[in-house]
Amino acid sequence: MRTEHALAYPLAGEGWIWESEYLAARAAFPGGIFTILDVWGYATSCDHRPHDWVHERFQQRLDWATEQRGVVLKLGLNAVYGKYAQMVGGKPGSFTSLAWAGMITASTRARLLSTLTLPNAASIVAFATDAVLSLADLGIGVPAKTLGGWESKPTMQGALFVANGLVIPYDGSRVRSRGYAQRVVMEARPQLEEAWARDGINAKAIIQRREFVNAKVALTTTDPKLYGEWIDVDVEQRFDPTPARSGTYTVDGLTYSRPMIDGVTRGGDCTERCNLQTPPTKQPSESEVKRAVQRLAAGVRTEPLSAVFEARRIELGL
Repeated sequence: MRTEHALAYPLAGEGWIWESEYLAARAAFPGGIFTILDVWGYATSCDHRPHDWVHERFQQRLDWATEQRGVVLKLGLNAVYGKYAQMVGGKPGSFTSLAWAGMITASTRARLLSTLTLPNAASIVAFATDAVLSLADLGIGVPAKTLGGWESKPTMQGALFVANGLVIPYDGSRVRSRGYAQRVVMEARPQLEEAWARDGINAKAIIQRREFVNAKVALTTTDPKLYGEWIDVDVEQRFDPTPARSGTYTVDGLTYSRPMIDGVTRGGDCTERCNLQTPPTKQPSESEVKRAVQRLAAGVRTEPLSAVFEARRIELGL
């Protein structure tokens, strides 16, 4: 979760999650503790299939292959999610549906999680938004492209994974260079390789990046006269994926930890498992508490109410 200070990685937490991702997580982490506190279902009395047209357009796009009209269809299909998730100035668009948008992203993450249950899951080295990189064939690809199916293909003959979005393949294929121009990354490649060979996960390298000075940056961190200019800045690129700040920090009496690797935090002065707590959950409304109590009384759910719901129930006198 994102906090004012950095990204925190709670050892436990509570929140709403779509069914597909929940089931995939349970399968991928059988030793985990998952407790269902409440469930909302969506039922319809009709047989409408609002996305049936997608299959037809997908097949048409394959038939047109790399023709320009095929590219138009590809971009149009890709835009379906964006239209569902669209919020402009906090206001929904004409086709906004956060439920559909949430289910799309959750089902994609669920597909990624499901690969962790495969027999050769140990060969997986990285995940992307909708892809898995592995050292061996995972056996999930299909010969022909199908909507929602996995496509298995060789990608890189070795690579240097510096950070998320920053990958240098060794076979001459396209460099992934999020945050940097590809030319800059290629120029820094010898320095990055040398740092990795020398220091491993603790490696650091200075890469020069060209940045635009917006109003906030100009007023708070640089010379205001540089507003609207492009400047070259030296960026310390780290290989360690964990935050650069100290091992633990406390906010409102709650202790947060840096990401765990083998049960131990990396860096900082925290060398043992931290006593991590989760920040308070948004207070449930009276109607939400009533529903939870009713479901518990009716035997619909067997787990006790969470601490947040229980405190709210006592406050409301329910």
